[in-house]
Amino acid sequence: MALKEEKILLVEDSPDHAELIIDIFEEDNANIKTKVILKKDGQEAIDYFQYEMQSQVSLVILDLNLPKVHGMDVLKFIKKNSKYCSIPVIILSTSSDHKPIDEAYENGANGYFVKPISYEGLVEEIKNLKKSIPRFGKIAVDMGFVTEKQLNNALAEQAGEGLSNKPHRLVGKILLENGWITDEQINIVLNELFKKKKVKE
Repeated sequence: MALKEEKILLVEDSPDHAELIIDIFEEDNANIKTKVILKKDGQEAIDYFQYEMQSQVSLVILDLNLPKVHGMDVLKFIKKNSKYCSIPVIILSTSSDHKPIDEAYENGANGYFVKPISYEGLVEEIKNLKKSIPRFGKIAVDMGFVTEKQLNNALAEQAGEGLSNKPHRLVGKILLENGWITDEQINIVLNELFKKKKVKE
């Protein structure tokens, strides 16, 4: 059976950070092949959405301090466009200041991860981000947005064998297409999924 392919857009100007994120996210997963598309500045990211994207990406991982177009402006572009606004956007930035964090959430970010200074800490944080994604279905059930049967039907349609290694976008997309969940509910689940990563006051 051919592996399902999941596309993630990474917008990151640091070659070292980009290489690390790609290596972690493209590690082998049962039933899923993850392809990370790298854009090195904000303008490249916007151009990708406007001119290059042939099929919708499942997730955007976005740095803030980008050349040409700031990451916050890229976030606004995505979330204000009806074609792309349902795509989850996770900020991965060195900035731990409350002002950009609050601004990111106000502009529709679904999560904010602060890059640790140490290499080991960065590896751990990226792995935590990757591990958190498959919990989407369980949270949607726990919040009462979908039933266990609907979730299992979505997983069956995805040709998987359980929830443990299924990226949330594929499951969420199937639930949405079947009318079992709304865009608003998807965003509520995503915010719940990533809320622990928001820096607290």
